[in-house]
Amino acid sequence: MGGLGGANLMPAWGVLVASLLLLGGIGESAAQLPPARTAFVSSLILISRTLPMAGPRPTSSSPMFFTAIAFADTRHGWLAGTDGLRATVDGGTHWDRQGPRGVPIVALDALNVRVAWAVGVDRLLGTTDGGRYWRRLEEPRYPLRAVSFVSGTVGFGVSVNPKRILPELQVYPDLALRGTPVSTVDGGRTWKIMRTLPSVNSLCFADPTAGWAAEGTRVWRTGNGGRTWRPAGTFSLRDPDGWTATTYCAGPAAVWVRFWGDGVAMEHVPYIVYHSLDGGKHWKADLEDAYTSNAYPPARAGLGYSGPLAVVNPATAFIVSVCPVCELPGSKGFGMVWIDGTHDGGGTWQRSTVTWLTMGPIAITSVNPTRGWMSGELNGRRELAATADGGRTWTPCRVG
Repeated sequence: MGGLGGANLMPAWGVLVASLLLLGGIGESAAQLPPARTAFVSSLILISRTLPMAGPRPTSSSPMFFTAIAFADTRHGWLAGTDGLRATVDGGTHWDRQGPRGVPIVALDALNVRVAWAVGVDRLLGTTDGGRYWRRLEEPRYPLRAVSFVSGTVGFGVSVNPKRILPELQVYPDLALRGTPVSTVDGGRTWKIMRTLPSVNSLCFADPTAGWAAEGTRVWRTGNGGRTWRPAGTFSLRDPDGWTATTYCAGPAAVWVRFWGDGVAMEHVPYIVYHSLDGGKHWKADLEDAYTSNAYPPARAGLGYSGPLAVVNPATAFIVSVCPVCELPGSKGFGMVWIDGTHDGGGTWQRSTVTWLTMGPIAITSVNPTRGWMSGELNGRRELAATADGGRTWTPCRVG
């Protein structure tokens, strides 16, 4: 693949997604946080797993959008974007700049109000003082794309060869490329390859011992910090070589997994979301793209593209869906976003339309079943808002 070199990125995300799919495949990969501090970020830009080119880092002409949100509690959090980091101490009402300016950040992990990590396109940053000072940390042989820390010292990540990433798309979060699982025991100062798994699309850990990993249509589980892994599920999806998977830890025995498939038609992409609450013994299908439902078992119908998930605990999760060609009444263009939420482990779902967003990339996080934050795009402007009622209503946050 090499067809997008030098091309300008377009704000019509559906067109860009379709182009990428026709050129080489789709997917997403993200590591998640333990349930008490779940923070999730995802992009609706879908990247090929086998991109054969690398190039210069993003420049000032790269598109500007928010890429990640991570909150340590209901008041203290960080917001990342293609132009750097911001922090809040009042639940998102006010935001202040932190860290190096102009450094594109693709993922965040907040352990508590003082300790956090930021994954940039060419560096890993860490803070131990609430963000007053961000230190550049070592990375594995290849750059990290996501990290999942369970203490101030113990963490896990996915390292990806930059030759698989198009230069124009390095700023986009959660690239769905096959990566190498790595771990650290000194807060990210040094990293070691986890050789018990040769490669993954994503991994997450709920505590220092309990973790989940996935690649393609397969899921694994560990109970000893990654020293050994056992199969936790292989899913019957059409064209098993054309899928990537993202894991979201909800607890030592609970996980949500989203599978993306190759192909695009009529602004639809194959995807299906599963979850297990008993360590992978039983799985339930929760949400899928109905237009391509012949690719997988029946589940609740979603919009054309699956956006990110925010997993709070084994009972509570939120799934964002996006339809680039739908038109929200009163908006000035195309695009519609909605959220499906469950508070009983997927037994029942409630759906609500997000009237202040029309497009992605989208980032979302929730610290409990009611308090959360989400960012995206409205008529070409990047927006951020907070909810205190589980996503039924949203209050805009002013970000400088």
